[in-house]
Amino acid sequence: MNLRDRLAFCNSATFFSVVRPLRSCSHPPSIPKSPCWGGSRLPTRSASTIHSGQRRERLDMVFTGIVEEMGTVQQMENLDSAEGGVNIVISASVTIGGVSLGDSIAINGTCLTVTSIAEGTFTFGLAPETLRRTNLGALRTGSQVNLERSLAADGRFGGHVVQGHVDCTGTIRKIEPEKDAMWYTIEIPSEYLKYVVEKGYITVDGASLTVCDVMDAQNVFTFMMIPYTAASVCAALKKVGDQVNIEVDITGKYIERIIAARYREGVNAQV
Repeated sequence: MNLRDRLAFCNSATFFSVVRPLRSCSHPPSIPKSPCWGGSRLPTRSASTIHSGQRRERLDMVFTGIVEEMGTVQQMENLDSAEGGVNIVISASVTIGGVSLGDSIAINGTCLTVTSIAEGTFTFGLAPETLRRTNLGALRTGSQVNLERSLAADGRFGGHVVQGHVDCTGTIRKIEPEKDAMWYTIEIPSEYLKYVVEKGYITVDGASLTVCDVMDAQNVFTFMMIPYTAASVCAALKKVGDQVNIEVDITGKYIERIIAARYREGVNAQV
């Protein structure tokens, strides 16, 4: 089974079609709701884009945590509406290629919908929930952000499954060098730290990283960043005290929920 067939199979399976709560995937009211908003067993949408003169199928809202480039915030505009929210305009060179209106882009790990495209820039809407859940509300003109397009069906799966649904923000507590690499210590709420395991995956501002250590007593985990990665993502531009978007590996959540449901069934059967 080739990659396209495997992804198509996963797309039809429960793993990618469970009910998704509204989290950080932001779609302004003028854009029709896509599966990113949740719903009853909605399939992952497949989008077609043009790349190097050829049409490529993309599995919308499936990311891998491999940052394609850093974009620059050109404008942050508060929406004067009852819903509130913000429009953000970002300049890019790589990720804007082949993008169409309604496509999904991960910005600092947050799944957002393209609402407008101009020369070298695209616009996204940030809903109030997105502003509460992520660090995007702290962006300013000139801020750098990590960008990743949704996975092409024939693309390499270089990281891990990233939904673009930010769970929480973490706080950088330490940045320490070791030879030419950098150690980062991130504090997150304990309710999410339980899903973080040593040598497991975690998404930090949209980048797929390997956890080096977990210290439950301090509610922190660590990861190491090599020079190549540091030059490719915006984490290297941050300092102690800054906020980063965190998405834990979804697999742990599913396992916990299944076990809890089975436990409840067992308890109820004994009553």
